[in-house]
Amino acid sequence: MGRLTEADPAVKQYASLVALTEDVVKTSAIERQLLDVASVRSSIARQLGIEIGALTPADRHIDGIVQMALGATAHHDQPVTTERLSAGLLGYFPRFLREAAQVDRRTKRLNRRVKAIDRGRILLTELPAK
Repeated sequence: MGRLTEADPAVKQYASLVALTEDVVKTSAIERQLLDVASVRSSIARQLGIEIGALTPADRHIDGIVQMALGATAHHDQPVTTERLSAGLLGYFPRFLREAAQVDRRTKRLNRRVKAIDRGRILLTELPAK
């Protein structure tokens, strides 16, 4: 890899594909997420526009993780923003964020009810258990 700068563009693309695939799979393994290598490679190839022949289907979860890794690689010199971090977390924890959004919607509905009750001068001291 030391002399990759002088290599053919196709060789550079393939080397990048291999390195990024390994990076995504090993990084995810640290988080105890075992990803299918072929699905990760296909997702990276699809997102980078690299032709590798038959692509293995990748789910949204793998695509999200790959998107975060590619974004971190491409924008390594830029500060981490809330938007970038949220997009990355969605890739790693899609179920958690969906559930957090549901809790947020329920909290907003509950807050509206409490405000309506407060306007009617009824004090709410304890919320009923579900």
